[in-house]
Amino acid sequence: MSRMRYVLRLKQIESHLKRSVKKDQSVNEQADLMSHKEKLVTIIVEGTAHEWPKGEITYVEVVTLEDPQYPQHPDREYAGIG
Repeated sequence: MSRMRYVLRLKQIESHLKRSVKKDQSVNEQADLMSHKEKLVTIIVEGTAHEWPKGEITYVEVVTLEDPQYPQHPDREYAGIG
């Protein structure tokens, strides 16, 4: 898969995650208002589960879960199976 295709696929996943989180937020809004604890969700990146605060996650944050050095090396290219 080309780098551009991979980037587009990751952006699609990010967009889907944002929509899912917004849907969950509206369904659980009342419960969230009653709870002061930070909610965590499990995000699976490249087969590895990661706990993440409930809410939005950016493309850079998703890639950084897989490669913690990405912020220091944004020129790195990633390939994925689409």
